[in-house]
Amino acid sequence: MRIRVLIVGAIIVALAGGILALRTRDGVSSPVSQPAQAAPVAVTVVAALRGDFVTTVTATGTVASLREAKIASTLPGVVAEVFVTEGQRVQAGAPLMRLRTDQMAATEAQARAGVAQAKAALNLADISVRRMRELSQSGAVSRQELDAAEARFAAAQAQRELAEATLASAQIQLRDATVTAPFAGTITQRSVEPGEGVSPAVGSFVLAQLDAVYVELAVPERLRSGLRVGQTVAVTVDAEPGSQFAGKIEKIQPAATVSSRSFTVKVRVPNAQRVLRPGAFARGTITVAVRSGVLQIPEQAVLVTAGNPVLFVVQNGRAVRREVALGERQGGLVEITSGLTAGDVVIVDGQLGLTDNQLVAPRAP
Repeated sequence: MRIRVLIVGAIIVALAGGILALRTRDGVSSPVSQPAQAAPVAVTVVAALRGDFVTTVTATGTVASLREAKIASTLPGVVAEVFVTEGQRVQAGAPLMRLRTDQMAATEAQARAGVAQAKAALNLADISVRRMRELSQSGAVSRQELDAAEARFAAAQAQRELAEATLASAQIQLRDATVTAPFAGTITQRSVEPGEGVSPAVGSFVLAQLDAVYVELAVPERLRSGLRVGQTVAVTVDAEPGSQFAGKIEKIQPAATVSSRSFTVKVRVPNAQRVLRPGAFARGTITVAVRSGVLQIPEQAVLVTAGNPVLFVVQNGRAVRREVALGERQGGLVEITSGLTAGDVVIVDGQLGLTDNQLVAPRAP
């Protein structure tokens, strides 16, 4: 019985071996003998392209008016009227405030009367001296009497001139009682109200010219060499989020500020809507140079291995490792100076952990 069982087992083993041999001969391999192939890694790719590469310098600074004046009355007095408010735009010569003029008007009237009186006295002296000259020719009066008449005439002339000067002074005070704008601009500060006393020593208004403004940027000395008058500048301010203003460099301070070792760069920016206000914090991006035909890719495509920049390009469905040389960077892009050509498909996401010649499944971003 035991011998029969062994014979049956041997037959079964032989049959199984035959079947396996036949399957191998027919090209069908067993699951154990065929290794499993790794699935392609999903990656995001872009093409390396040539384009303009803009070299910029970024700095911070402050908005300043092109022209600003602290306006005060030239006379001491009491304010009768104020004609403007903060933020109001005025033309050159527009009245800003007026002082009380009752005393000034009385002084002007008195001076005017003094002029009339002096003119009458001069006329009388003129008639007298003419008569004396006629009488002197016939010997009716002495030379001494003629000299006295001419002296009275000269004194009358001087008195008239003094009266006219006094009147002019009174008229100037009346005119200066109304404070006017020296140039067209915007009232950025008003510090006076009717009834308050003013004096030449204390300013009452600040007038600024805001149709265009300066943005004064502090540029570190290491970046000074690339700056030139006329270069374009993109300006942003926190007070106007999302807005950008275009300007040009108009002046570059010839000497650095000792405390910060920086140069002040004045950028003239048109401000027709007057949204840029003096004193506001500003940022400026200065365009130093523009190079055309620069090969560039996104920065995130570059890996650093053993201190060397490398990346992966896709060729025939596989990730091929490339060593590259980098140039300048701008706006999330990096210049490639060697190791890559325009049109190469570069992996920008999913490259971490890849090995050379590994299967990948590329997709557009």
